[in-house]
Amino acid sequence: MKFNRRSMIIALMVTVASVSWSSGKASAQEIVLRYATQMPAKHHLTQADMQFAKTVFEKTNGRVKIEVYPAGQLYKGSALVNAVRSGALDMGIIYGGAMTGMVPLIDVFDIPFVFSDYRTIQKHWQGNVGEIIRKQAVAKGIKILSFGSYGDSFAIINSKRQLRVPADFAGLKIRGNTPMSIEAIKALGASPLRMSSSEVYAALQRGTIDGASTGLGSIVSRKWFEVSKNVSITASSYSVWPVMIGAKKWASLPDDVKKVISEAAAESEKRLIDLVEQKDAKYTAAIQDKLATYVLTDDERAAWRKALAPVEKAFVARTGKDGEAILKAVRQ
Repeated sequence: MKFNRRSMIIALMVTVASVSWSSGKASAQEIVLRYATQMPAKHHLTQADMQFAKTVFEKTNGRVKIEVYPAGQLYKGSALVNAVRSGALDMGIIYGGAMTGMVPLIDVFDIPFVFSDYRTIQKHWQGNVGEIIRKQAVAKGIKILSFGSYGDSFAIINSKRQLRVPADFAGLKIRGNTPMSIEAIKALGASPLRMSSSEVYAALQRGTIDGASTGLGSIVSRKWFEVSKNVSITASSYSVWPVMIGAKKWASLPDDVKKVISEAAAESEKRLIDLVEQKDAKYTAAIQDKLATYVLTDDERAAWRKALAPVEKAFVARTGKDGEAILKAVRQ
């Protein structure tokens, strides 16, 4: 009787240990990360997100699954940033302007005429400028892995007239979507209005606004050419979309998983830079077919740059010595 009872106890202990080991092994094998974006599923940034998720899944042999939720299904704008920071969401991508409350230095990428293209941005992103911004983000609970390239981001459409020199902006109401674009529109002599991309078409149609600063891709994909007449292509600003993960979530991941995610994010960053150069050329051709298109001359670009000097002053006023140092660094 004692033997049978002892045998049963041992058998039970073995069973419990086996179940615990199996559960531990399963949990070690499967990591699910929710990833949010506000861009539609067919947008090139979202397509890149899905490729990133696929790469991580394949390189971890299915151990890590990144679930991509497009079109603002989970969060949009600054709410997405807050969700990643708090842990309500694991990962996400958002335009830099949505992070400016927590990471003011990121606005440097939205100042017109500071960077000439994404390759220049990437050089500074991988150097001291990017390191300072990433440290500021980590201090707020966000690990920035890489950035997505949106494309040429400061084209200006309007229904009134060609915008060639700053004086042409007088009396116009122009939409802005980031703190720096708002400052830029004001510096050029127009009245800025802040609104999301989803509101622009109707606002242009009703005449609530005369025009909008935007990326070339939005003009085409959102069909704003249907409710506007002119566009000025400035080739002066290139929006950065940080790919984020919560700092606590990142710290909880195994080192081998971190390595795979980091490498996949870097690959995605490079692939997107190559892609947007091609897409911007296609968008420009499509826009020229539908709107009266004006590309600034070198002299006009110089006049715009001079008029936009207050934008840099506003950036430094908000970011202090760190902002001043970053501007100096990117111009060396």
